[in-house]
Amino acid sequence: MILSFNDVISPLFSIGDADIQIFDFVFVITTLRIIGPMILRKRAVHTHPILLTIGLFLGVLLVATLLTYYRFGEEVFIGELIAFLRFLAQVSTLFLIAYSIKTTEQLTLTQNLILYIGYGIAATIYLNIVLLSTDIDVKFGEVQVTEETIRYFGPLGDQIGFILLFFIYKTFIDKNLPGTLFFTGALFATGTRGAVIALTVGIIVMIFQMRYEMSRTRKKIAMGFAILAIFISFMVLQDVGGIQSRLADAHLEFGFMQRLTTIKLSLQVFLDNFLIGVGYTGFRYRALDYGAAEIFDEKLSFSPNYVATAGNQILQTATDGGILALLCLVLISMVALRTLKSAARNTTGEMRKLFVAAHVWFLSLLMGNLTAAWLLPGSLIAYLLWIILGLAVATEQRFSGSQGDIQGRVVAVSPSHHMYSRVGL
Repeated sequence: MILSFNDVISPLFSIGDADIQIFDFVFVITTLRIIGPMILRKRAVHTHPILLTIGLFLGVLLVATLLTYYRFGEEVFIGELIAFLRFLAQVSTLFLIAYSIKTTEQLTLTQNLILYIGYGIAATIYLNIVLLSTDIDVKFGEVQVTEETIRYFGPLGDQIGFILLFFIYKTFIDKNLPGTLFFTGALFATGTRGAVIALTVGIIVMIFQMRYEMSRTRKKIAMGFAILAIFISFMVLQDVGGIQSRLADAHLEFGFMQRLTTIKLSLQVFLDNFLIGVGYTGFRYRALDYGAAEIFDEKLSFSPNYVATAGNQILQTATDGGILALLCLVLISMVALRTLKSAARNTTGEMRKLFVAAHVWFLSLLMGNLTAAWLLPGSLIAYLLWIILGLAVATEQRFSGSQGDIQGRVVAVSPSHHMYSRVGL
């Protein structure tokens, strides 16, 4: 996907506005490989609450999208339907991960691959910094250079900042301070203000969770937080990624005005379509009918990117499927957090730390990421979330219950042995 998104691998062919990529075929083959034996062997599929809530969410979005054919015409309907099918394929990653993990070795391998990919994408940011400081005219992925700032995104684009958050939390919980600083430096090099806000939320959550750590490690944890705070202050003072400049009046005012205008438009679209919304990703079409181009021209200047999403995930969901979809999003969030917490309680070692970090990460996205929508077809933030939730479901259904294929290989631990019991989460 990353190679395709960066045009390293060209699309195989196109159907209308949709490009069919190689990874689409890989996905279909993988799906058949996992589901085929389940059907042939008539293997029971144990439903999980997260799957049921996501299914309800997808059902609401599908109905809202199908209604656009009658409400807004065939062209809008086709565009929304293609986006919905892409999103459906993305969400099914959770199911495929949950029902393909059969051994502890597979679980460990998947966890390690996630971490390797994290270090790899962070390394591309540092590599771009080195390359830009030389005369070599080569870069890996996206680098934004202006008169005042240089922002390094790498092959994942501007969503990378929110992905790096997970690895910051994971390495900090691992007490791997060099790794934490490595990922934090990469985050600030992106200059993503929303990710920095989410990081602040995540640090507060971790402080709350770790405040009951045993006395012999409390000083070490406090020292880790202190060093991280000093490092973040240094990043801001040195204006790494232009983060200080982007918090200055001119940059902040422009960004604030653009997002506020988008939010006002999306709120109006939602209120006018309160019950069922305008279909999945329909805001990008309907905003133009609400005079988005003229409104932006009066205040700033219009760009289609300003209305590509509704401004944040809450309003994106509200415009996609109305109040029903919004209620489903709240339900999904509650069940996902409970699933991650349960998976952390039922595992030990590195897997436990991964689920704890994912719990912190998801909370920081929900409470701190108020400037970007991320439940979108091409969002690698969402892909990472579905993969980790799939691991959590696999852990619950296969390894900690009586129906597991290798029950007892990943054991449930006593409450005194893990973080969540100490904080009562």
